[in-house]
Order: sequence, then C-alpha cells, then structure tokens
Amino acid sequence: MKKVVCFQLLMVLSPPLWSLAAEPVAVTAPSRAELHAMVDHTAQTHGLDRDLVHALIRAESAYNPQAVSPAGALGLMQVMPATAADYGVNRAEALFEPATNLNTGMRHFKRLLNKYGNIGAAVMAYNAGEGALERGGGVVSYAETQRYTHQVLLAYLKSKGIAPYSPDARAATGMDLKPEMATAHVPAPRQSVGSGAAKPPAAPEPLQTFEPEPDLRWQPTFKQPELKPILRTQMATKPHLPAAPVLNVSALRMRIPEPQYVLQPDSRGFQRRPPLRQLAD
Repeated sequence: MKKVVCFQLLMVLSPPLWSLAAEPVAVTAPSRAELHAMVDHTAQTHGLDRDLVHALIRAESAYNPQAVSPAGALGLMQVMPATAADYGVNRAEALFEPATNLNTGMRHFKRLLNKYGNIGAAVMAYNAGEGALERGGGVVSYAETQRYTHQVLLAYLKSKGIAPYSPDARAATGMDLKPEMATAHVPAPRQSVGSGAAKPPAAPEPLQTFEPEPDLRWQPTFKQPELKPILRTQMATKPHLPAAPVLNVSALRMRIPEPQYVLQPDSRGFQRRPPLRQLAD
C-alpha cells in the first residue's frame, strides 16, 4: 500500500518527460547515405517532395540527428517537444531517433502545406510558428526567418532547375523570393549624424515668468513716501493718462411711486385715495 501511495505522489509531483531539457542519446549515428534513404522513404510516405524536404533538413540541422537549438528544437528536422506531443511523441529523447524525428517533422510540415496552400508560407510557419505568420498577414518579417526561408527556397528551386528570382519561382513557391532576404538583419538604432553615439534628448528650457509693471497711480503714496518722486516723474512724462471714473451715487437711488388706488373694505371696486398730505391735515 505504501508503495502505491509513493508512486502516485511521484507521478503528481514529477513534470512530463518532454518538458525536461533533453540531451542527445548516445546511439550509433546512421551514415549520410542511410539518412538520405530514410528521408526519401518518409517523404514518399507522406506525399512530400523529397527535394523540398532535403532543403528543409539541410537548413535545419545539416543532417545532424543529435542537433539541439538554443530554443530547444531537437533532431534532424528540429522539432520542438511541445509540437511533437501534438503528434503523439511524448518523450523528448525519442526525437533524437532519425525515424521518429523525420516522421513527426514531416507530418507537421505536411499539415502546414495543406493549411496555407503554398510552399513559401509553410516554410516560414515551420520556422517561426503559425502565429507569427498570421500576425504578419502571411509573411514573417523576422530576420532569422527571412534568411532561413531564402536558404530553403533557393536550394529547392536550384534542385528543380528554376531561376530563383523569376516568375516561375513565384509560381512554384507562392511567394516573391528576393536577394535581400539572404542578408536580412535587425536594423541598428538610429544615431545622430556626425557622432558615434546617439545623443540624449535636450532638456526643455525652463519657463520664463514675467511680472507686470506696477501702475504707480494706484499706489498708497501716503504710506510709502519714497514712491512720490517716481509718481511725479511718471505723471510728468504721461500727462494724458485717463482719470479715474467718478461714481454718481445719486443715479443709484430709486424712487418708489405712491399708491394711487386702494381697496376699501366697505365698498366695491377701487376708489381714489386722497394724497397723504391731505390726510395729515
């Protein structure tokens, strides 16, 4: 009972084998002629052009069954362990076996050809992933993918006797192969002209503040006697200054007219009321 519990706990805590960093397996490597024969046979099994598959393997691993990329791709066709798991290969070490690697890689490449319908898009998706191809609208702009695609398609077109930058090449690959793809690189950061390094942006100029000149006519000169000479000078040089407005207080008064009619309680209608001065008499 204890052994069963410990085994179940080990299975829960241990990660899947394909997620671990795989190392090349020490096996007897087949010869180049044997590898070529395996590639031809597997390509025929999956209905793929053997010249295209050879161009792909030459760019991926140069026919090295033990190749490991910095990203973790393994074997002849540089298959990622997560991709291999989609095709039923759950052990990363199995991808170092040429037969398993070729079968898995060609199944994946065949699916990409059927999905995108042309060789150029399938080669780009095989290198950079389907997401990168779809985000780029059918073209991957990564410099590595551009060089990789140029290398694969150039070798494939030469094996078919087709000029690489011709309309026939466009019809065969489904994309325009350009010479600059072979030397694609990441653009360097822009630098200022005449200097070895880019200069930092200049700091913004500080804001300038302006204080308005005081109008000495409204200064309390009786509290600041020292301003009186300045006031006299200003008034002498500017004799036509407008005078301060005079407030007409009488214009603000309101006359309330005396009531002319009142309602008598003992009669109907309105009657004229005598002026107040008559009532006072």
